Amino acid sequence: MAILLYAAHNGAATIAALIGGHVVDRANPRMVFAAGCACYVAGYAVFAWDQHAWPVLLGGFLLAGLGIGFAETAESTVVALMLPDHLRGNGYGVLGLVQSMGALAASLIVGFLWATSTPTLAFGYAAAWMLAAALAAKVITATTTSTPREGQHP
Repeated sequence: MAILLYAAHNGAATIAALIGGHVVDRANPRMVFAAGCACYVAGYAVFAWDQHAWPVLLGGFLLAGLGIGFAETAESTVVALMLPDHLRGNGYGVLGLVQSMGALAASLIVGFLWATSTPTLAFGYAAAWMLAAALAAKVITATTTSTPREGQHP
C-alpha cells in the first residue's frame, strides 16, 4: 500500500508541476507558490489527524504531491527570473542545497517529534513551518524591488 500511496504522490506532483508551469507563464510564481503552500498545509493536517484509513491517507499524499509540484515549480521560476544567465546555474545549485538541507532538518525534527510525542504534533509542526514559509514569501516579495527582464513576470 505504501508504494501505491507514494506513486500517487509522485503522479500528483507531476500534474501540479505541469499546471503550475502553465499558470506561471500566464500569471506569476507567487500564486503557484501560495497554492503549493496551501496544499502542503492541508496535506500535513491530514497526516496530523490520528487515523489509518487508506482513502484518508491517499488524500494526504495527493495534497502533499500537489504541494511539491506547485512549490518547486514556483521556486525554480523565481531563480530563473531573478538571476542573470551567468549566475543561473549557481542559483539552481544554491536552491537545491537549501531545499536538501531543509528536507533533512525537517525529516529529523518531524521524525523526532513523531517518535517522542505524536504524529499530530509532528505534522502540526510541519504545517506551521509551511504556513510560515507562505507568510515569509509574501513579506519578502512585497519588500523586494527587482526589475524583471523583458517578457518576465515579477
